[in-house]
Amino acid sequence: MVGLGLLLFGTTLALGRLSVSALVGWLGVRRMFMAAAALCAICLALASLTTSANLTVLYLSILGFAVAGFWPTIVGSAGNRYPQAGASMYSLLTAAGSFGGVIGPITVGVIAKAWGLRLAMRHLVIAPVLIGLVMFVLLRPKRQ
Repeated sequence: MVGLGLLLFGTTLALGRLSVSALVGWLGVRRMFMAAAALCAICLALASLTTSANLTVLYLSILGFAVAGFWPTIVGSAGNRYPQAGASMYSLLTAAGSFGGVIGPITVGVIAKAWGLRLAMRHLVIAPVLIGLVMFVLLRPKRQ
């Protein structure tokens, strides 16, 4: 079941990466981030609440599609907004992404060891909710 889950997650992640430019063109960056963050939060919440392994695999596979567009859109949007930033900006973005990639699993592992994996999975919902809120606040349309 784990192998199938990883295969499905990787497949939906690839499909998401291939379709993210169309989604951004259709929804815009702000709406794409907010929709993806909402879908991430829903999938993580459902995966942590279900007792069925098959449903957990399904929800986490859909999560692959939802998270696929975050990194390419962040890099593309930063490049568009700050075209002169260059390597400094990309190194800071990469460092922040690496930090999240290290801290996230450590946090989940510590919570899982202390209180169980289901509770740790529920704590993962915090990240996409925060992403959605940040996108809502920072990328508000400017009023004239």
